[in-house]
Amino acid sequence: PLSTPIAKSNQYHHGNLREALISAGLQMVERDGVESLTLRSVAKRINVSHSAPYHHFGNKAHLLAAVADAGFSLMAEAISDEIAGVKSPTSYDRLRAVIDGYFRFALARPSLFRLMFRPELTRPD
Repeated sequence: PLSTPIAKSNQYHHGNLREALISAGLQMVERDGVESLTLRSVAKRINVSHSAPYHHFGNKAHLLAAVADAGFSLMAEAISDEIAGVKSPTSYDRLRAVIDGYFRFALARPSLFRLMFRPELTRPD
């Protein structure tokens, strides 16, 4: 899954190239910020040709959108984990768990969170 890091050798082997590119993109955004992410840099990170990402993403904006989408999936998992820990079934407690999951995710992954809500991704017009 996207939440697991790529191999320690940072080499892509057989499997899902698109997922490997997104996973590497997640790591790069979180480690070095969104400015570090380019199609060429993500290809280098997993040791594929610099043209390989273009088979899945037409440009950097498409890669950023895919990484942001993966971020929303990870945030949903974090919120679900918080809800699962609720001991009392009141609506207030469930709402509080949603809020806690949202803020914990934002605080734990600030670069990814900022990417997820970038204006060019949320308002493409």
